[in-house]
Amino acid sequence: MNKQYQTALAITAAALMSMGGIAQAESQTPYTDLDRNGDGKISKVEARTDQELASKFNDLDVDSDGLLEWGEFARFEEMKKNAEQAPVDNALPGANNSTDDSLKEPAPDLEE
Repeated sequence: MNKQYQTALAITAAALMSMGGIAQAESQTPYTDLDRNGDGKISKVEARTDQELASKFNDLDVDSDGLLEWGEFARFEEMKKNAEQAPVDNALPGANNSTDDSLKEPAPDLEE
């Protein structure tokens, strides 16, 4: 391989690796948005901007250090995701979720 080709390959590899870092940072946008001071952790003060997070902060802060690290925050995101899916799970096709009691009665026999 010639020197120019090796240099071009190295630059391309470096660019691709940096793009991977950007993609990871973008995937953590809710976390990084809350982490106002950029220290990689969410404090109770920072959590106040999200009412739901603030109300669950102590339960999420597993190590009781007053800060949420990424793993602790990920539990919060998972809880939110599960809560959003719960109503969908109860509305399965064919399930009778109606509160109208007339719909729960068996259909009349139409054969004579």
